[in-house]
Amino acid sequence: LGSSASLALAVSMDRTRASIGGAVQGDRLSVKVLRHGVGLNWIVAEAKALQDALGGELVVDGKGPGASLIDRLEDAGVRLKVVDAAFICDAAELLLDATEAEPGPERLEHFGQPELEAAVAIAAWRSIGDRKALGRRASVGDISPLEAVALAAKEAPKTSVYDQRGVLSL
Repeated sequence: LGSSASLALAVSMDRTRASIGGAVQGDRLSVKVLRHGVGLNWIVAEAKALQDALGGELVVDGKGPGASLIDRLEDAGVRLKVVDAAFICDAAELLLDATEAEPGPERLEHFGQPELEAAVAIAAWRSIGDRKALGRRASVGDISPLEAVALAAKEAPKTSVYDQRGVLSL
């Protein structure tokens, strides 16, 4: 994804699995599951290492299953962006729109990762007011990879050809 990807954390409803996703917006919206694992003990160290390498804040759902990790993440020096239901809906809708977009900068690109494809296959929607979001309870398994890339996509930094190639002197 490059050295300036956005990062996001998602934790499964039963708190047995978690994912850290990344995203960048260039010629298209690129998302990738950067880490996916069993349990929660690995998250703080991995989040810190990824943030040190890629920069940016780590997006966390302030009311989701990963909210209990916020203090531990902050104590470890991880910079956070704690988000609300409106952001969660925006992220899910952005991901849906990007999968249906014509080829171009709004089109979603992913890397065919098995954990992401499995999450897509079982993900269900939930209603939040008149909007929708990914539904942890309504899904039949772990959708944290999909949630993580959706949250990261919402915060994806825009990159230009100059960011990718460096400064050009004439």
